[in-house]
Amino acid sequence: AVLTKTGDNTWTIPGLTALTDVCAALNITLPTDEYDTFSGYVIGKLGAIPENDAKTELDCDGLHIELQQVRNHRIELCKVSKQAAQNKASSKQS
Repeated sequence: AVLTKTGDNTWTIPGLTALTDVCAALNITLPTDEYDTFSGYVIGKLGAIPENDAKTELDCDGLHIELQQVRNHRIELCKVSKQAAQNKASSKQS
């Protein structure tokens, strides 16, 4: 599986994807000095290894992450969407 853009601000990201690749594809900054893979980053943010087939969701670093596939306590696939920045309101009054 490979990192795939599935919509305007949504992607499917395999757990073994290098975190640097995720940063490049989503044009974001994540702690690549702390984690090598996307699953390592997600487990670090969760603070625990997810159960098999857990449908866990979390919000961190401006991302909404949904665990899609967890097998043998490994995150195989995530659905990720960028959250709209709260402080950058797009509605301008004229």
